[in-house]
Amino acid sequence: MKMKRILRIFITIVAFLITNILFLSTANAGNWSSVACGYSHSLAIKTTGTLWAWGSNLDYQLGLGDNTQRTTPTQIGTAIRWSSVYCGSNIPATTGVQQPAVATGGY
Repeated sequence: MKMKRILRIFITIVAFLITNILFLSTANAGNWSSVACGYSHSLAIKTTGTLWAWGSNLDYQLGLGDNTQRTTPTQIGTAIRWSSVYCGSNIPATTGVQQPAVATGGY
């Protein structure tokens, strides 16, 4: 059990570092208005109001309808103009401009 926890922490740290390196290398800093990181996933809102997610997605926390890992930012839907984003351990939540808070997945 202890080894499993150590492995999970190690994977989280590596995923966080890789995510940030990829995000910083591919993203124009002027295009993002909000970024939040959970246990093994990240969400961000571009200045256009579009919502993007990437990370482990093992528990469907990216809200993309599957549990496939995403290593680069992937857009989530197009119907809502998002205004803020929050990530708990495995539960991301967002708020739209004219939309109440929405949890996109996870547990």
